[in-house]
Amino acid sequence: MAVTLCATLAVNGSLGQTCFKEASPYGVNAHAPEGQSVTTLLNEVQACGIDWIRVDFVWAWIETAQDSFNWARYDAIASAAKARGLMIFATIGHTPAWATDGSEGSGVPRSTADYYDICYRAALRYPDSIRHWGMWNEPNLEGFWAGTRQQYIDMILKNGADAVHTANPAAKVCGPELAHLTSGDQDWYAWLEDCILQAGSKLDVVTHHVYCSSGYASCTDKLEEAPFWPWDPPSVKQVLQDAGWLGKPFWLTETGWQSVDVGEAQQAANYTGLLTDWFTGQSDRGWVHKVFFYELNDSQAFPDLSWRILGPDPTHTRKPSFTAYQAFVAAHPAPVPLPGQADDPDPADLAAGVSLTPQLHWASADCAESHNVHFGLTSPPPFVGNRTTTDFVPGPLSPQTIYYWRVDEVNSAGTTTGTIWRFETAATPGDFDPDGDVDQEDFGHFQACFSGSAQPPVPGCGNADLDRDGDVDQDDFVLFESCRAGPDLPPTCG
Repeated sequence: MAVTLCATLAVNGSLGQTCFKEASPYGVNAHAPEGQSVTTLLNEVQACGIDWIRVDFVWAWIETAQDSFNWARYDAIASAAKARGLMIFATIGHTPAWATDGSEGSGVPRSTADYYDICYRAALRYPDSIRHWGMWNEPNLEGFWAGTRQQYIDMILKNGADAVHTANPAAKVCGPELAHLTSGDQDWYAWLEDCILQAGSKLDVVTHHVYCSSGYASCTDKLEEAPFWPWDPPSVKQVLQDAGWLGKPFWLTETGWQSVDVGEAQQAANYTGLLTDWFTGQSDRGWVHKVFFYELNDSQAFPDLSWRILGPDPTHTRKPSFTAYQAFVAAHPAPVPLPGQADDPDPADLAAGVSLTPQLHWASADCAESHNVHFGLTSPPPFVGNRTTTDFVPGPLSPQTIYYWRVDEVNSAGTTTGTIWRFETAATPGDFDPDGDVDQEDFGHFQACFSGSAQPPVPGCGNADLDRDGDVDQDDFVLFESCRAGPDLPPTCG
């Protein structure tokens, strides 16, 4: 019934808010509100301090007939969330009637291409506002998925992951979002292990749902504690460990209590208790990275359901669980994540023929606030300074020399060491032969390449564009003459 990663680049001493948001462990299930309720409810999410909403992307609502799409509801949600700095985790499911021979909602898609198509289109449509995508909801329940476990893995989990990653390589795929049930072929632990072993290479985050009628401590036990008896089901942690996933991103994407069952005060206490168990730095409790409580608002249409932190429409009165969640978030703000690694160096790693007066550039890593630059003739290169921009001018360099450089990304959480890159400088400007001098033979090449201002050089003459401004003109001639010393004499520049 569903979260980690930084996404924005931050420089000039100001860490981008998206980094804080994506690193936040605090989420809530919001379903798919529409109309005025989108504004009202997302305002309340923002006021509570919650950074993530889980949204049901109902395939049947979007593609009402094959290749006929209506994205209006989700365009509005994406826009409203972005305006409030909220992150969206969207779960794509619920088969349209036209796409299955079974029941609408739970029926197996007639064609894997149809599910691939909706996942691809969704990830492509929302490349920035939605970058985390879930592959169906609770497929181990027949009410949500009528197919087999293997059909889910092949047709939904792997297939949908490929579509999302193809449409947006920066997007993250999450799953399998199982119900924590043990009955027949619904056994959550068998499903979870199979999904990780068969599709783990395509997943970025493993997601799971855990509910506990007896209070928050039993939820923590289901997640953490090893079984007492050999025939008892394993903990979630044990399955993740056995499948090789423990330590990788894991989100608890549904959990909660009905206030009609436990009372509003106890519902609020359970929120505080579960959050305290997992997000106050307790030993060995760092493997659950996010929690999405179920859910945001009660509804007059379903008076017997009271899972939410807000009362029913139209007033959406804040319940004690809202206040408890708000107070915990205020007391335990999301930690600043370490930055990623700097990337995309210019000059490229192992480049040759680099200018003797280069300007080095790189792509800032996610969550970087500033950059420690290392540059020199040795590996690892020495530290030369901290910068808030993504460029560095090392000054005049020696010809035909190998230089090493590295950029370590920095923010208030710490420093991430970068990759060591290297490049080799070109020969002396104007030594076109190259024979170690700049003489009449080199002048002949330059003269043949002279094109004039704003005229691109002809093929084979790019090396005569000494100032690298796209032409071979008088400015390049001045540079050439500053190097020309004659045959067998060291150049007078560089």
